[in-house]
Amino acid sequence: MSEKLNIELDGRQADALRRVAASGRYGGASDILGEALDDWLAKRETMSGDIAALRRFLKEGATNGETCPVDPAELLKSARRHFRDA
Repeated sequence: MSEKLNIELDGRQADALRRVAASGRYGGASDILGEALDDWLAKRETMSGDIAALRRFLKEGATNGETCPVDPAELLKSARRHFRDA
């Protein structure tokens, strides 16, 4: 089921929408905006999962009682590998 909405875009967004619609790759502006919104929603879901995982890691680290020196650059690399491979 679809619903008709009126939206306001800035000049840059409107130009991009017209340019992509004119390319013929999509059926029209609604298709472009629908795909963009789906991508945005997927990004938000991924970010939400990442934040939840970080909270679990922090809680686990705070409750295990073990401490060790941490190299922030290596920690960041390790976290990126973990989330890339997840």
